[in-house]
Parts: sequence; C-alpha cells; structure tokens
Amino acid sequence: MLCSVAISFGQLPVWPLVTGFPQSGPTIDNMSTTPHQFVDWTAGTPTAINIPGTGSNNSGPTQAGVNGCNELVFFTLHNGDFTAASAALQIYTPTGLYLPLPGGDMNASAGDDEVQIVRRPGFPNQWFVIYNMAPVLYPSGHPGYQASNLAYSLITVNSTSANYVDDGFGNPIQDIILMENANTHVYFPGKATSRTSVVVGGDHDIYVQRRTQAAGSSTISSTFHIDRFTVSNTDQIIYSGSSNQIQGYAWYLMVAGSPIELSPTENSLAVMARTEIDDQQEIYLFDPTSLTTAPNTIAINELELEFTAPPAPLTGLYHQAQDFDANPGTNFEWLKNFERKISGLEYSPSGDYLYICGGGYVSGGTQNLTYLVQIDLTTTVNNDHPARIQVQQANTANTFNANSGAGNTWSAANYTNLWEFHSLSRMQSCIDGNLYFTKGRNSDLYVLPTPNSPLPINMAPGVIDFSTGLLPNITTNGFVSQMPDQIDGFDYSISNYNSVTFNVSNQSLCTCEPIDIDVVNANTGVVFTTLSIAECPTPITLCVEENETYHLVGANGITYSNAIAMNRYMPLVPCSPLGSKPNC
Repeated sequence: MLCSVAISFGQLPVWPLVTGFPQSGPTIDNMSTTPHQFVDWTAGTPTAINIPGTGSNNSGPTQAGVNGCNELVFFTLHNGDFTAASAALQIYTPTGLYLPLPGGDMNASAGDDEVQIVRRPGFPNQWFVIYNMAPVLYPSGHPGYQASNLAYSLITVNSTSANYVDDGFGNPIQDIILMENANTHVYFPGKATSRTSVVVGGDHDIYVQRRTQAAGSSTISSTFHIDRFTVSNTDQIIYSGSSNQIQGYAWYLMVAGSPIELSPTENSLAVMARTEIDDQQEIYLFDPTSLTTAPNTIAINELELEFTAPPAPLTGLYHQAQDFDANPGTNFEWLKNFERKISGLEYSPSGDYLYICGGGYVSGGTQNLTYLVQIDLTTTVNNDHPARIQVQQANTANTFNANSGAGNTWSAANYTNLWEFHSLSRMQSCIDGNLYFTKGRNSDLYVLPTPNSPLPINMAPGVIDFSTGLLPNITTNGFVSQMPDQIDGFDYSISNYNSVTFNVSNQSLCTCEPIDIDVVNANTGVVFTTLSIAECPTPITLCVEENETYHLVGANGITYSNAIAMNRYMPLVPCSPLGSKPNC
C-alpha cells in the first residue's frame, strides 16, 4: 500500500497504538502482555512496528507528538492506574524510553480515549497536551464511564528529557484545569481539535461536551453544552465560547463511546451521545462558526437505510430501523436493535459522508450483529438522511437470533464466546485518504478505501473486509484498543522548518560538569529550547525554522553566537584562549 502525504489529507504521519493481548479459552490470562506498536504511514507499505519496553494489561490513551519537521518526537501512554493520586499520562520516546516529567507526570484519566496533542504555534518543540483529569470518584466502577474536569499541560521534549514549560513566574504549566467563564465543569472524553480557528488571533479550537452535573455524580444530566477553547502561540489555552443548552437524553454509561469529530472542511461538528436505549441515540451536527445556532439532529433509528431490494412484505428501497420494531417476516427484524450503542464516528475526507459503527446491542454478556454505516449528508430521503450499511456477523459461526441479532452468551465463568465476538467499534481517517476501523479482540486495522464514494451495500451478515493485495489491512500483534485522534485535515509537516543535527559536549562550553545550553533565537532573543549536555559529545537533532539564526548559550555564560544559521550548524571554535578544551 502506498501512502500519499498530500496536503489534501494531512493527518498524522505516525500512529502509536495501544495493543491488547490476544485471548482464547474460558478464562482471562492477566499475566499476558504484548508490546505496544506504531504505524509509520509514510513508509511504502505501512506495518505495525513494536515499541521496545512497552506492553501492559492496563491500556489507556495514546497520542503522538509530531514536531514542525514532521518527525515523531514522543508519544503518550497511560500507566492504566484508576486511582486519582497515581493515574499518570506519561511521555515516551519513539524507541520506547520513558521520560519522567519533573514534578510528576500528567494526572490524566485512564478512561480518556481522545487525548489531544497540539503543537504550540510558533514553537516546533513545544506541545499542549489536553486530557480529562483523573476522577476522584468512580460511581460506575471505571474511569471510562466518568465525566471529569478538562485540563492541559504544556511540555517541551527532546531525545533525552521531557519538561513542563515555565509560565514565566516559576510555575510549571501542569494539569491546568480549563474553565468556562471561571466556572469548573465536567466533560466527556470526546474532543475535536480544528485545523484553523474561528477566533480572531487563534490557531486551533478544541470542542468538548459539557454535562451539567457535579463531578463524581453517578447521575448524568440529559442536557449539555458544547464548549470551545482556543489555542494560540501564547502559553495558555483560553475559553472562547459555548453553544446554547441542548436538550438531549441520559444513560448512566454514556460517557464512554460518545466522541466528537470535526469535518476536514471544518463546516460541521458532529457530537454523539451513546446509549443502549431503543430508538434514542442521536447525532448532533453543529456549525462551528455559529455554536449558538441549534444543531441539526440526526436520530439514528430514523436514518433511511438503503436496500438493494424491497424487504418484503414492505415496499420501496428505503426503510428506517424503527420500521422493523413491529414488522415480523421481513428477515431483517434484527434491525430493531440497529442504533443501540453506536460508538465509532468519523467524517469522509470530503466531509460529504459521516461514518458510524458499532450498534446492534441486545443485552449484557451477549454477542450481537454490529454495523458499518455511511450517512449521506448531502441529501435527504423522506426528510431524513439516507444511509448505506454493511453488517458484521455476531460470531465466527455466523449464527444469530433472526429476531434480535443476538449471538451466543458469555459469563465470568466462561469467556470463550467473548473472544470470538469481533464487534466494530473504532474508526479513524488516515494520511493516505482511507479510513480504518477496528473489531474487538481482533489483531487488524481494517481498511475502508475510497471513503468519498458511496459505500457498497451488504445486508447479509458476514465478515466486513475491503482489503485487497494492493490495499491490505494492517496486522498488529494484539487487538487495537484505541487509535490516536488527530487534527483532521491538518498537515503536520510545516515547510518552513528543517532538522539540523550536530554534536556538542560540556567541554565545548569550557566545563567538565554536566551543563544546560539554551538555544536562543538571535532575532527575537527567545529561548527556543534548552539542551542538557553531559561530559561526552552528545548528538543533537533540532527542528529549527528556516532562515533563522540561533546562539548557543551555556548556563555558565559561555556563548557561541550564530551557531546555527541557514539550516546549518557552524562548528564551535576552541573555547580556551590557548586553543584547547578543558582536560577532563
């Protein structure tokens, strides 16, 4: 598979993946681990590559930190701890080296499945990390089902260390809680970051779903707001607006699987609130330029599902899932559960289609049919959007209850039927212009090619697989728990930055002790980054702005002016008057 890095698609060049351990048999093997992996989409044939030293039964959010030169500098990985005091979002190098943050790692929730990493504009080696804080209370027993405060940290990372950026008053920018007009709220983990900003002076906007309930409450409100926060080149993320209150619905486990996606064309913001209640789940489409305008609401059970032939005794090629609630004899009665627990959400690169997946929920501990759905946003049928679907079988034997779509059951005493339940659950767009989706307890990223074209319709439950020899699925060494949520449509490569590599030692700065060196922009006087140098020559790779000049300034006052200029490193002259370096 050849991946294009065309600006028309943008997207992350590398995906870090949390991969879970494969399972079989009646019990859970809690000692089994597999290394986490990453996919380099810029390779000729992308494959999943192991990250050394990683792997844990506790899988949490992961996201990539890419610099202005389109290089993967670090990725985040959660320690999987549910306890608020010890839950930590951690920094790792691409080789799997853990970089502890001085002052403690970020106190993020293990249940946050849409961590956002946004490079600070104008600073190619600084990143905002936006995440849900670790909740103190777990009314539902798992942080993934608990709304919590929204926070950010601003970090700088190089090959050997990670640090919080100082706010200018001696305070690290760490775990800063975001507030709406000085009011603290709780938010669902779903987040979307825009490619551009609707705010004057802003660079990116972050959209989140605020629920009007107290932190730690076991009751989720049926009303919500969409709050917007804006990123610029300053060291703060600021609140910049809200929608009006939206009357929706509530379900006690809806926090998880309620994503937000912004179309690559940035004219539509899709917000979903998951539920298992029949005929209830909806998608809300907001206009990002006018958040206070009432959203266009799509009731999933009222989508006009397109058939290739009329489902007798009904007539016509378009029917809603709710039509099958009380219509026996069509052989499609299982569509009555179609909308229950839809969880995946993604736009096509063109923005004309909205894809969703999952659904089909019947009852706890039971396999069920799940769905891949393409909603056509450009037209309507009978005043509702048409949709094309493919149906994923409930189990490997393709046996299911024709009335409900239920397969076999499992329990804590025997998990065998759970391991073969490969339900559709996650979707994400890729740099090659394709979409990829996951199946539970399955070791593949499944390709969905040509997402800007009508989805082929297949109402016969089976194995959904669009791969070919030229366009294969990507096999991992364990099932993919989560995919990174990138800035859709954003080109992570910035043409006015380039990498410069050089060697420098403490002796170059006239000392035999470890020393910090500031890289200072010669034109602005701003410290670009700080290097920590030990006694031996240290290879340094910096992503620097083209046509800029940088000084190297040691903590001992020794300065090498114009050491980096025109994307080149100027060799350092001997530091002592006698033309020799210290004899260490």
